[in-house]
Amino acid sequence: MPEKVRWRGRVIGEIDGNVFLTKRKRATHYVRALHGYAIQTEVFEDLLTRGVRLIRVEETDTNTVWETSIDTFNEHAVRFDYGHGPQLALHERFWTIRPEGQLTLL
Repeated sequence: MPEKVRWRGRVIGEIDGNVFLTKRKRATHYVRALHGYAIQTEVFEDLLTRGVRLIRVEETDTNTVWETSIDTFNEHAVRFDYGHGPQLALHERFWTIRPEGQLTLL
């Protein structure tokens, strides 16, 4: 059963096995200035301690799926704080991006 991930009391995603999944609207959560998606620093540190190996962002407004390994995120993410607390953002070139309708090979 997936485990809920919370930040400041709000559920922001879940961990299923070794995958962290968060569903976000691109229009409001994509960090345009840094060209990627971000995770609160304290949440990222929690994901590390909980054994997460893959980060998946599902855009609810575009149906696009973004994936990256926790190691890639850890190595290439940029620290910033735009007034919502310390965060880490990973540029889109470090994500695997599956557009809406693209099938995944099993």
